[in-house]
Amino acid sequence: ALSDLTLEQVRDLTYDGVPTLREALIAAGPRRLMIDLPGGDESSVRTVVGIVRECGASERVVYCAGGVAMLHVRAADPSAEIALTWTSLAPPRAALLGAVRPRWLNYRFGLLSRALVDKVHKDGYLVSAWTADTRRSMRKLIAHGVDSITTNRVDALVAELRRSAPR
Repeated sequence: ALSDLTLEQVRDLTYDGVPTLREALIAAGPRRLMIDLPGGDESSVRTVVGIVRECGASERVVYCAGGVAMLHVRAADPSAEIALTWTSLAPPRAALLGAVRPRWLNYRFGLLSRALVDKVHKDGYLVSAWTADTRRSMRKLIAHGVDSITTNRVDALVAELRRSAPR
């Protein structure tokens, strides 16, 4: 497990190819970043939020994960921008939305339809989708009107966005 390795061991295994969070925040410069914290507990979330704050990156980071981790983020940084990951067609409970105060609802790409995206927008949230790696899925999400797409194929997404842009 990654958590069993030291930073030096990770660097050796990846030929220095995996930056620390601090290094990634610095390398990204002024660009916005999404930090995914699946399974984040109170301690790990506080550490991450602290590093983001120390790097002066709070205004350009969106935190992403399920309800428990995002409650920890909200406690650590009341002004954090949050994308609440959701894996069900059943809507998030009002109490969870009130406690987390997300800006985004982050759905698995296959759950989204135009009707759901429209409803989420009507409720005042932005919609992000993860992880769409086929052009077909990307085209569907673009047509549904999502605000953000997470992908492992950025080149394909850029091509689809260009293709769908009004001329």
